[in-house]
Amino acid sequence: MSLQRRSREMRLLSQGSLAIFAILAGTIVAACNVGLVVPFADAGATPPLNDLRDAGSPEVSSAPDSGVLAEGGVASLCPSGACDPSNPAACANDAEVRSCTLTASGPACATAGAVPEGAACKVSVDCAPGTDCIAAGQCRTYCCDGQCASDKSFCDVQSKNDSSGVVIPVCVPVRPCKLLESPGSCLENETCAVVSPSGATSCVAIGKAKKDEPCEREHCSAGSVCLGVLGNRKCYQLCSKAKSCASGEECRSSKPLFLDPAVGVCEVVNL
Repeated sequence: MSLQRRSREMRLLSQGSLAIFAILAGTIVAACNVGLVVPFADAGATPPLNDLRDAGSPEVSSAPDSGVLAEGGVASLCPSGACDPSNPAACANDAEVRSCTLTASGPACATAGAVPEGAACKVSVDCAPGTDCIAAGQCRTYCCDGQCASDKSFCDVQSKNDSSGVVIPVCVPVRPCKLLESPGSCLENETCAVVSPSGATSCVAIGKAKKDEPCEREHCSAGSVCLGVLGNRKCYQLCSKAKSCASGEECRSSKPLFLDPAVGVCEVVNL
C-alpha cells in the first residue's frame, strides 16, 4: 500500500470518528435536558415570572397613573409628569444644578445638592441629581423602570425623609436572607423575599398585600413574594415541605428564581 493511499484512508477514518462523536454528544445533551426543572413561565404560572422584585410595589404618589404603562408602552414605577426622576439630566439648568424629584403632586424639578448615593442626607435638596433622600437618612438612586445598575442592590419603595406620605422607588442594598427561615436574619417588621431574576434574596418590609393581590403599590405580607411582569405583578405564597399549600394547589420551584429547590410558590393545579 502506497504512503499516499494509507494517508488518505487515515483521514477518512478520522472524519468518520468525529461524525460519530458529534452524534453521541448530541444524544447526551438531549438526555440531560429531560431532567431539567420546568420554568414557572412554562408551568402555567400567570403572570410570567421572568421579571420579579418583591421590592417593587411602590405607591409613589397619589397620582392615578402610578405603576402603570407610561408613554411608549413601557411600565414605570413613577407617575408621568414634568420630568423623569430617574434621569439625572431631566432638569438641567445653566444657572444651578437641578434634579427631578417625586412630590405629593407628581414629578417636579427642584434644586439639587451634591451628596452622593448612599451618603447621609436630611432633605431631597441635599442629594445629587437622580437620587433622593429616604427616611433612613440616605441618598438613594431612583429606579422608575425597576432596574438597578448593580447586582448588590435592588429596586424597593421607601418613604421620603422630608415628605410624609410620599414613597418613591429607589435602589437599596441587598441584605441576603433565607426564605421561610424563622426568626431568620431579618428584622421583626421585615420578611425575606426573592428580589432579582437570578434568585437573590433580601430582607424587605412586610406589607399589606395578600396572596393574589397586586403588589405594584404595596409590599406583600410576610411569607409572600411579588412576582410577574413590571406593571402586572401580584403576591405569591411561598411554600416548602414544612409549609404546604392550600387544597387544589401545589408547590412549584424553579431555578434560577429559587436557588433552593425545596422552596417555591403555591400555584393552582391545572386539571
